Amino acid sequence: EIARAAVFIDALSASAVDRAAAERMYPAGDPELRSISIASSLSLTVADVTRYYGSSFIPNLTTIVVEGPVTADDAVASVSKWFGSWQPAVVPPVTDLPPVAPNSADSVFLRDDTDQADNVDMKESIEVVRSNRDYYPLLLANEILGGDGFASRLFDDLREQQGIVYSVETDLNVGDTRSTFGIGFACDPVNVSRAETIVRRDVLALTQSPPYDEELARAKLRVVNRLALGLANQDDF
Repeated sequence: EIARAAVFIDALSASAVDRAAAERMYPAGDPELRSISIASSLSLTVADVTRYYGSSFIPNLTTIVVEGPVTADDAVASVSKWFGSWQPAVVPPVTDLPPVAPNSADSVFLRDDTDQADNVDMKESIEVVRSNRDYYPLLLANEILGGDGFASRLFDDLREQQGIVYSVETDLNVGDTRSTFGIGFACDPVNVSRAETIVRRDVLALTQSPPYDEELARAKLRVVNRLALGLANQDDF
């Protein structure tokens, strides 16, 4: 439902944009609105850090991955030797953020006269979470819209066909309890309204008609390839 998206036109730092978006997507007091400051960092004590470590670094929230030329029995024996006495918390801390309702439509303009182009970020909170059966169709839809770079619908319509944007991309961030979807593009100020209209048109078209067989197959292949690459990279564990 792209109509709920907030539009942000800016040429400032990413942190300023993220803050402006968060203030319009989440209710007052939401954890997403917290920010680190010098004062808050300096106020921390050793007791604060020790208490956090004791409540959060527990077996309930830990996964140990053993990789290399070792048997399963040897791995279990080694882990048991060093961590066997580590006791889980009776009541583990809640680490997931609470669910949040879809945001209302809003917009903000952040000016920076040093940049001639406008950077537009259309972003919204969505109700599809990782356990939802709509997660995978949404993942493929995101690939078709903007995940395929030069071959995506948005790049083709906005850059190749119309030539009115410098760049365009989509961002799908799905979590266990809350998620966001966004579309961003950079263009000359005179082309903002026209580009936004095309973005909305492309999103609506994908909800009303199924994708072409070729682009759906291409989207599936990219998703599978990224999964394979992630499993091959130990840094992703």
